[in-house]
Amino acid sequence: MLSRLFLLTTTLSISIISSGFAQEDIQLVEVEEVVVTGEKNEVSKKNAVRKIKVIGSDQINQSSAINLSDLLRTQLNIRISNDPILGGGLSMNGMGGNNLKIMVDGVPLVGRLNGEIDLTQIQIDQYERIEIVEGPLAVEYGTNSLAGTINLITSRSSEDKASAMAKVRYESVGVYAQTASLSGRKGIFSGKLQLSHNSFDGWSSSDKNWDWIEDYYADSARVNTWNPKVQNQASASGKIILDNVLIIPRVDLLSENIQNKGYPRAPYGESAFDDEYDTQRFIHSVNIKSYGNNELKWDILASYQRYNRTKSSFNTDLTTLQRTLLGAEMQDTTRVINYMTRGTRNVLFFEGLTARIGWDISHDSYKGKRIANSTMSMSDFAAFSILEYQSKSTVQQLGLRKAYNSAFKTPLLPSYNALLKLGDFRYRFSYAKGFRSPTLKELHFIFVDLNHQIFGNENLIPETSNYLQASASFSRKNEASVRVFYNNVRDQISLVDQLDGTYRYVNFYSFISRGLELSASHKHKNVYSEVGISFIGRKNILFLSEDTNNFTYTPELSCNVSYNITKNINLNANYKFNGARERFVDDGNGEVESVKSTPYSILDTSVSFTSNQGRYGIQFGAKNLFNVTTINTAQSSSAHGGGSNWVAWGRSYVVSCSILL
Repeated sequence: MLSRLFLLTTTLSISIISSGFAQEDIQLVEVEEVVVTGEKNEVSKKNAVRKIKVIGSDQINQSSAINLSDLLRTQLNIRISNDPILGGGLSMNGMGGNNLKIMVDGVPLVGRLNGEIDLTQIQIDQYERIEIVEGPLAVEYGTNSLAGTINLITSRSSEDKASAMAKVRYESVGVYAQTASLSGRKGIFSGKLQLSHNSFDGWSSSDKNWDWIEDYYADSARVNTWNPKVQNQASASGKIILDNVLIIPRVDLLSENIQNKGYPRAPYGESAFDDEYDTQRFIHSVNIKSYGNNELKWDILASYQRYNRTKSSFNTDLTTLQRTLLGAEMQDTTRVINYMTRGTRNVLFFEGLTARIGWDISHDSYKGKRIANSTMSMSDFAAFSILEYQSKSTVQQLGLRKAYNSAFKTPLLPSYNALLKLGDFRYRFSYAKGFRSPTLKELHFIFVDLNHQIFGNENLIPETSNYLQASASFSRKNEASVRVFYNNVRDQISLVDQLDGTYRYVNFYSFISRGLELSASHKHKNVYSEVGISFIGRKNILFLSEDTNNFTYTPELSCNVSYNITKNINLNANYKFNGARERFVDDGNGEVESVKSTPYSILDTSVSFTSNQGRYGIQFGAKNLFNVTTINTAQSSSAHGGGSNWVAWGRSYVVSCSILL
């Protein structure tokens, strides 16, 4: 029914777009998009050597998304997963988030839970665009990019003038968010300070459609499916211009508290066991760029990150609300510290032939009671070079990276990228060898209790991949493209039952994915629309049998329509269909069977009003209009199929107001 509704809506939309509008002629302003991820300097998206997807500031502002999880859930080839405690994770092109690198202005984020960066901790108000590269960027950025790279680019244009901004947002499930920023310039220095507060009082399916701040409950109603959460964030950034040198310092702070309330304990319900999860993330970075003859010569980045996550368990007296901390075995603290520096020197040999020569050094330390010896560390020292040849119609890049790691041997990583320009047509081909290094947790984890015996494995070797991609695109007023890819991952790391009551991280043999993607976009006066469809096949060589050694394919469809009714009013809709995903499981009798997850659709809409000078704005949004909450993850004909995952907290409504001075 939903698929038919969408097809009907799409058909009507195309008909309307094709016929034009009889209303006020509001032209869309075309600004050529630029990208920086994997490039030596800013380059137009059309002429980038790789195919890069860009989520621009208009799409960010017109969406009703608060965090990165909300924004990415309607993007093609990306699937969002949610956990009440671990937060939001994702998969790209059939691979999990532990194979995806997420960066802020080129600084990789650390602090993964179960291999994932929590996307709900990344508020999107401060970013002017998001660049997505599918496939490894191992030569440039190293580990964790087998599936792809997401680079969040902060907004710096507002730093060059004095301004103040405030924004408040309410979502009907009980989300309250406030953001304020100040920016200005004095001589050679410009800077920006931004503060944000985000609180969520928890949600369950029995909650009201409009959920205000509720009183404290001392019965079973105190338990939420989606746990209450409070986030406070602060960021300070600046620019210092000294002759031909640009210095960009930045500091980011995050504090988060999640409450996991337990059911009242039998027989009298006078107490309950509660957990709290407190997270602090601190990032300090500085980027130094040196120019000569109007060209970037040096690009040096250095950062320090500290990530703390503490679990505190309490016995709560529901008659007095006093809390007593439980024993030390019920508490846990994890600390991750990362030092990183990356630098490149651009060298011109002669007209058309250049090279980027650079280093990439990082040091990680991991502290926690579930790590052998409580504290472990790992260092990585890498050198890389990218040779680039340009002619009038072609760009070719050949890259090579070699690293030394203190914990294991690292492979030699080559890459090759080619771009052919023929008028408005662009043809691209890429090959890259990617890798993911074992984490300190996978190497040294120890967790033993009455129900679990889980161990790391110091003999793990890095996952490696061979990635091939080819694409063709046409871009003028309208755009159309086709892309195919093939990714072969060897020695994939996973937690495996050892059949002796223990689980251990081991290397699988191989995981293969391949896919086809078709996309198109269209501009007509005051309407912009884009649609994409993909088919992604996955195969895990773990199941080597005649019945299961085949690719299983998953279809996806995304559609985005933006309509400027007048100069000041915009309508926006984002739709995503996620097809059934097939996988193989043990049926409980030693046999392998095929199971499928439930297909589902997400639809978000919004209407935005902005004043003539852009000083005032108000937005109304509706999220998850199809009211999807959970999906079955293992549908099969046997009695062993079952299980479900949370997708979203159901239909909700958003209102936000902003002012810019």
